[in-house]
Amino acid sequence: MAGETTNNTQIVIPQLSRVLPRRDARSPAEERCALPDRSTKECRMWDGVPWYVEGGALHSEETLRLLAFAAFGSNEGVVGSKDLTVRALAQPDASAQVLPGACAVLNQAEGASYQAYAGRLPVTDTVPIASTGSQPRSDLIVVRVENPFPAGEAWALPTDVEAGPYIFTRVISGVPPTTVARDLATLAPRDSAIVLARIDLPAGTTAVTQGMIKDLRSIANPRHERIQKTATLSAVTLLGYLDGSWQNWPGDVTSWNLDIPRWARTPRCR
Repeated sequence: MAGETTNNTQIVIPQLSRVLPRRDARSPAEERCALPDRSTKECRMWDGVPWYVEGGALHSEETLRLLAFAAFGSNEGVVGSKDLTVRALAQPDASAQVLPGACAVLNQAEGASYQAYAGRLPVTDTVPIASTGSQPRSDLIVVRVENPFPAGEAWALPTDVEAGPYIFTRVISGVPPTTVARDLATLAPRDSAIVLARIDLPAGTTAVTQGMIKDLRSIANPRHERIQKTATLSAVTLLGYLDGSWQNWPGDVTSWNLDIPRWARTPRCR
């Protein structure tokens, strides 16, 4: 504490300090429950600071990740349809590119529930892909959050604790050639990660081409919009069986102009 005296009145100025979380950091409620003299009733208490309380209240990391979990509707995946697309280089070599975008990644750390990470890639990321020898190989391209602070997580601390990085493009090499996104839960059940693509490399491959890349992305919250059109007919018309071919009916209406949203990728007309 620091202080000074003015007109016989002492003004106390606190010195603020920052404390980095421990590797086994727990929420305040978990800390109380860890004490041997705490009753079961007390251990059922809320995480004391909900989002958002003013006045300098300290919000736990779990509560902030809960906010992301709710915002993404408990889903994970890319945010936009073009986000984090995996592409071969214009001049193919032993690497692949992940285009800019954003994603939601559910927290799979031990004991975590209702938590998600929100990540963004502002620039293209290039990842090396090892060449193959006499045998073909399939690799998964994933986005993985490597947060060393929750209990049970063994990730290494980054060089810069404030700036990270804590999120990476990673390659899981040597997976079965039929692997799809849902198989990550079996291959790496405790990884907080989403799958972007699988690269199927033939034997003797030293460069990745676009034909080798299988897109496995999913959109966290896909958007749908239903457009209905109605028409007033000039007369009663009947559609009967003619010759087994497609018929235009009713004849008064042959086409409509539809405004396609910018985010739409696939139309379905019925």
